[in-house]
Amino acid sequence: GEVRRAYGVLRLGAESPPTEPGRQAERSAARSASMATAFAAFRLKDFQGARAILDHWAFGAGKDAPKTADDPEAALWYGEAVFEAGELEVARRAFASIPRAAAEHLRGRAGLAWVHYRKGEWREAAVLFDRVMEGEPAGPLAAEALARAGEARYNLGDFAGAIQAFERIEQRYAGQEVAREAILQKGKLLFRRGRFAEAEEAFRGFLSKFSESPAAPDVEYWSALIPLRRGEFEAARVRLLEFAERRKDSPLAGEAYLRAADAFYNEGKYLQADRLYRLVMARFPNHPRHREAAYGLLLTRLQREEFDEFLREGRAFAERYPSSPLSVALSFQLGEVNLT
Repeated sequence: GEVRRAYGVLRLGAESPPTEPGRQAERSAARSASMATAFAAFRLKDFQGARAILDHWAFGAGKDAPKTADDPEAALWYGEAVFEAGELEVARRAFASIPRAAAEHLRGRAGLAWVHYRKGEWREAAVLFDRVMEGEPAGPLAAEALARAGEARYNLGDFAGAIQAFERIEQRYAGQEVAREAILQKGKLLFRRGRFAEAEEAFRGFLSKFSESPAAPDVEYWSALIPLRRGEFEAARVRLLEFAERRKDSPLAGEAYLRAADAFYNEGKYLQADRLYRLVMARFPNHPRHREAAYGLLLTRLQREEFDEFLREGRAFAERYPSSPLSVALSFQLGEVNLT
């Protein structure tokens, strides 16, 4: 609309800035206009457009990411643009060109860490994310850097190293936001590894200290999933339903109802499972796991020997989701019922 049309006009001037050294006032105004136009390009996801605008200011006319940027702020955003465009090596050179004395240096280090992370270079990513977090532990980049450093170590297979790093941060920065993030990430990592007793302890500790945190509902949900993973289905459905009713506005409420339905199913309580699967489908029609609820409902049909409904609804499911792995599994079940 209007933003796109205005952007097109601004970009014409932004890509042809004044170059004469004596016209400093004009250059300053042109730089401000160029940066504003580049930010508009980011909003429109025109990353190549942002790159073209920022190139002159970041590195000077005709240069290609030298060792030291002419304009660190422009170089940072240039790196962001080419990173988003998937040009990781160009992004690496741009982030590396930001001098240590520049205010943007730490964000440049974070950009370099993300380049390594995207390329699957986990060791280098972990080291750089550590430096970003330690460079400003109370800063806006610290929590994300901590989480990604842990992920990188996990992907390296260094599970013990990731846990130890989280625990060091928790102790060293006790009471700070980054310590809260360390407890959270440690719990999530323990959960993924199936160390449920330790994960539950970490989650309990998080909730006792940070009950008002925006992450508290997520932690409550993961805690409620632990008995489900252990096969303690009655305890799981009680906790999941309690969460879903108390956290009605949480994006995880639909997921909690779905997992409670799974718990009922695994208990052999197919009627209750049927009702909850229907509730998920009716109350959360756009939920990303809507098809799982529909598939669960079909399985309750099968278990309750409602074969006509199972065959009719099963064929409709397979037609609606032809490429889903659930449809592949369902095709065998439909075949078995047809043969009986």
